[in-house]
Amino acid sequence: MDRRPPIFPALLLLSTCVSLSDSSPPPPPPPPPGPFADFVHPDSATSAVAAIEGALTAPVYRSFVTFAPALSIVGGHAPVPVAKSGSFRCAGGTAPLAAASAPPSVGPAIPDSVLFHVFAYDSATQSFKAAVDTGGPSNGVRFLLARVDSTGRPMFPLTTVGWLDVTDHSPAGGPDSLGGVLVGQGAPLLDYFMAPSGTSSAYGERIGGTFTGGGATFLFRDSTSRVGTQVAVTAILDDSTHRLRATLTATRTATDRYDWFYKLDFALRFGSDSIRLTGASDVYCLLPSIGVTVLVHDSTFANVTNGATPALPTITRADGQTATAAQTAAVLDLIRLQGELFNWMETFSLPGSLLLGP
Repeated sequence: MDRRPPIFPALLLLSTCVSLSDSSPPPPPPPPPGPFADFVHPDSATSAVAAIEGALTAPVYRSFVTFAPALSIVGGHAPVPVAKSGSFRCAGGTAPLAAASAPPSVGPAIPDSVLFHVFAYDSATQSFKAAVDTGGPSNGVRFLLARVDSTGRPMFPLTTVGWLDVTDHSPAGGPDSLGGVLVGQGAPLLDYFMAPSGTSSAYGERIGGTFTGGGATFLFRDSTSRVGTQVAVTAILDDSTHRLRATLTATRTATDRYDWFYKLDFALRFGSDSIRLTGASDVYCLLPSIGVTVLVHDSTFANVTNGATPALPTITRADGQTATAAQTAAVLDLIRLQGELFNWMETFSLPGSLLLGP
C-alpha cells in the first residue's frame, strides 16, 4: 500500500523567448496563498464517504455496535457496563455518569474455564449468557450477534446474523493481547488485534486490522482511551484501492445520557484533495450544537453553525458566496462520517476493555 502523502499536480510554466532589455524589472513574485480555498470536488468527497460507509453496511456491523457494550463472559473479567445516568431529567448539573466497576483481574485474559464457549444474548436479563454450544474458538469465546433494526434495537424473535470471536494471544504474565474476528454473511468482515491496558474505568487500548465490505477493504489503526465518562479516539483509516485516507482525533465527554461535549479534528484525503473539519459538536438535552470550520488544503472554505433545524446546519462560505447543493451535501456527509468513525473505533475497542479489572 502506498501511504505517501498525495502529490499535487505540478504547476507547469510555459514560457516563450522574449527579448528583454537589461533595464527590465524582474517579474513579481507569486501572490501568497489566500485565506479562502474553494471546495471544487464535492462529488468526489461524497463518493469517498460512500466508499467508507459502504464497507460497514452488513447487518452484523450494526448488531456489533448495539451489543458490544453488553458483551460479557461468565467467570472472566467483568464487562464495561452501559453507562447510566444518575438522573432521567435533562439538566447539565446532574451528577456525572458512574465509572464502571469490576473485580480484580486474575489469570489469563480469557479463563480456561470458558474457552470454546458460545455466548448468546438473553433478552430477559439484557446480557449475554453461556449457551449449550461449545463450538467457539479453542483459545477464546464466541458471541452470537442478533439482528437489530435501523435504530439499533434488537428485533424479535432474536435471529443470529453473525458472531464475534475473541481470542487470547497473551504471553504468560501479560500484557493482554487479544484478537477479534467479526463474521457476517458467511465470511469474516472484521479482523483485528486488541491490546488493552489499565482498568475498566480508566484504560488505554491500541487496536488495528482490516474491515471489509462493499467490494473494498480498509486498514485501520486506533488508540482509544477512557477515563470515567470521557472517551478519546485517535484513528487512521487507509484504502489504496480508492486512494483514501481518513484521520480522526476526537474526544467525547458525557455529563449524563442527554448531554455531552465533543471536540473533533477530522481529515479526509481522496486522490489529490484534502478536506479537514475542526471544532466542536456538542449535545444538550439531545439537541446538537455545532461549530465547525471546513478547510480545503488547509485554507478555510466555510464555517458550519447551528441552522433552522438540527438536521440542517448553516454552512457559510468564507468568501461570502452561497455553498452549492453539492458542497452542502458533501460537508454534511463528512460531518456524519467522522461521527460514525468515532463510534466504530469505540465499538471495536470494547471487547478488549471488557476484560480489564477495576
